[in-house]
Amino acid sequence: MLAAFRDTVGSPYTEVEREGACRRLVAEYGPCLEPCDGFCTRDGTCQVDGPRKEAGTLSFAGLTTPLVLEPQLAAYTFSNNERLTTPGQAVTVSADGGEVSAFTLSALPATPLTDVTFDNELAAGTSTTFSWTPADSPGERVRFWLRSDTASHGQFGLSVIECDVDDSLGALTLPQSMIDAHATPTNWGCGDCIGSTAHRYRRDTAVVDGVETAFLMMSRADLYWVYYGGG
Repeated sequence: MLAAFRDTVGSPYTEVEREGACRRLVAEYGPCLEPCDGFCTRDGTCQVDGPRKEAGTLSFAGLTTPLVLEPQLAAYTFSNNERLTTPGQAVTVSADGGEVSAFTLSALPATPLTDVTFDNELAAGTSTTFSWTPADSPGERVRFWLRSDTASHGQFGLSVIECDVDDSLGALTLPQSMIDAHATPTNWGCGDCIGSTAHRYRRDTAVVDGVETAFLMMSRADLYWVYYGGG
């Protein structure tokens, strides 16, 4: 678990196409001429996120074990390999306030997403449908983050297809134009060294100090949607 609060968050991604529940993003960045705690534009200008702010103590209710987090370097982290949620039992997070005003958000746990399948490897001219078994739990959504790799590890994927759909659909067919653009060879390095992901999630949001603040309960599935230059 990771929580951080900022007024602004920078991104190297620009939306270039949108169709239905999906959009394609391209990364525009360049080499940093000096050390940069963020990313650099093509002309070498450093772009950084706004400073992290403390929200006081975060207290979680609805877990199998009580959890209280204090800020560490203005961020909140917690790691545990055990399942701390109960199906159907909402989890509530409350902040008692600090640089960020006090707030309370609540969401039900996401149903585990374990069976995402797809019918084709990535190739221009070849359609792809992702399928999964819908949860018997209204209100959940599934978000896909399908990114290209790069020749240099640790960099932003040059092309990303992002889709967000109602979980009850159980399937998503990607727009063909996005597949064709995503499969451009210049977007890829080794072809399969960077994985994509799908998340089934629930969320609650509130505007706190004029900034949207979100609490997400998610289940992640790693996707091995690879590119070998086919077409």
